[in-house]
Amino acid sequence: MESAMQGGIPTGRDYYHINFTLFDSKTNVQIRHAQVEARVAEVGGAGELKKLEPTTINNTVSYGNYFRMSGNNPYWI
Repeated sequence: MESAMQGGIPTGRDYYHINFTLFDSKTNVQIRHAQVEARVAEVGGAGELKKLEPTTINNTVSYGNYFRMSGNNPYWI
């Protein structure tokens, strides 16, 4: 299944899958049909902005994509 998500698993090293599930803070109801983006950057860097694609597993929608994070420096997500 993972091979079909977000265009498939990238080739090469240092790719990580970022994944979020969203809930309304007042009702605790899951938020579906959202448009979600994430920026992953080394601290102090510009980073990379990507759309997080929806995936449904066991009737739960989550949003994710692959980002390259190499080295030992901390990252902001």
